[in-house]
Amino acid sequence: MKSVLVICYSFPPNAGVGGRRWAKFAKCLAKNNHKLHVISNLNKSPKVSEWIDDVNNINIINYPQNVFYPEVFISNPVTIFQKISYRFWLLFFKLFSKGTFYDRSFFWSKTVQKNVKEIIVNNNIKNLIVTGPPFRLLYFTAKLKEQFPDLNLIVDFRDPWTDNTSFLGFDCLSEKRMNFEKKMEAFVIKNANHVISANDYLTEIFKKKYPHVSAKFSTIINGYDKGELPLNVAHKNNESNSELNFVLAGTLYSDLEYVIKPFLNYLKNLETTNTSFSKKLNFHFYGQIDSKIGKLINTFSLRSIQIHGFKPLALVKEKLSNADFCFLFTTPNHASNFNTKFYEYISMKKPIIHFSNDGDISRFLVDNNLGFAVRPNSFNDDFNLILHKISTNTINFNKTYDSNTFEVSYLTSQVQKLLK
Repeated sequence: MKSVLVICYSFPPNAGVGGRRWAKFAKCLAKNNHKLHVISNLNKSPKVSEWIDDVNNINIINYPQNVFYPEVFISNPVTIFQKISYRFWLLFFKLFSKGTFYDRSFFWSKTVQKNVKEIIVNNNIKNLIVTGPPFRLLYFTAKLKEQFPDLNLIVDFRDPWTDNTSFLGFDCLSEKRMNFEKKMEAFVIKNANHVISANDYLTEIFKKKYPHVSAKFSTIINGYDKGELPLNVAHKNNESNSELNFVLAGTLYSDLEYVIKPFLNYLKNLETTNTSFSKKLNFHFYGQIDSKIGKLINTFSLRSIQIHGFKPLALVKEKLSNADFCFLFTTPNHASNFNTKFYEYISMKKPIIHFSNDGDISRFLVDNNLGFAVRPNSFNDDFNLILHKISTNTINFNKTYDSNTFEVSYLTSQVQKLLK
């Protein structure tokens, strides 16, 4: 048995996909008789993680921290009071923050220095794992190496830090503030014993930025959990006279308009020019949709699109298991970022349609006969080819593809190799 301290801001019971990765790894590590001590954010929401049962283990001890962060920065201000509060905190961060304003771990320094130190000392911790985002939490944790130089510090990146342009305000940071974030990132890399990323694309970014310590970097993907797979997964012949269900489970972000708009225009034209065929197509969306993207979808009033919003995980899994196809949209700068849903789609042995720029995901699908790529610069031709294959029942799909190396228990064995 090895004692491991994991610092994961969004660990269950916190709701959201941010806690899933380490909930799964913690579950498998605990089953392998490792003792997990977890520092997380105190869940103040009535919502509870879909993966709460995964961390219900005697070998997993959670120490939730009630650390302040302005609520108005988490949700859009609506009332006059909220707008005044937002402006106050915006001014505060402008004056007292040197990096991005929207890092939820901004006030965590004291917690890391006090509570985390106590857990390390009291439990003789040799292995410390910290995952981000939020990213400043990585910096606070890395500073512990000054007091515990023998600590095996494993830093886990679920998303890019200073190469991020999609969230946490990094797309509009001043040069001065970005340089501060870069200094924190470099400090973390310097003090880490191992740096793992959720995808190869991010690992390669780090290796190019820090070539002198390239040996520190490796990839451990998110993967899928066999225990979450439906017992019976339907496989259909996709005959031309039957209805076809396309299912997406996940979030639609604001910067997806580059590929969502061609998708909507294509379906609009199809519903106008080929009514009989378009009536067989049903595109189901499960999950959060950015308000701007949601408004765009609504303006098209398409019969073939059905928006379901958030639904229980078990229901979404059932819908995926009965789908004819799974599909996903990827932001322009994440065309090579394999996310969790991708591996879950693979595990269910469903053809995947990837709407995005060219990248590693599309190449992987095409090279392994696991799906199709639909690119903005050749959208009509790509989508026409898919529908032609559907209507002629000529889809060549590799149902025998071995996805075991994407399974969580196998991936956890890769984590275990980094422990000392």
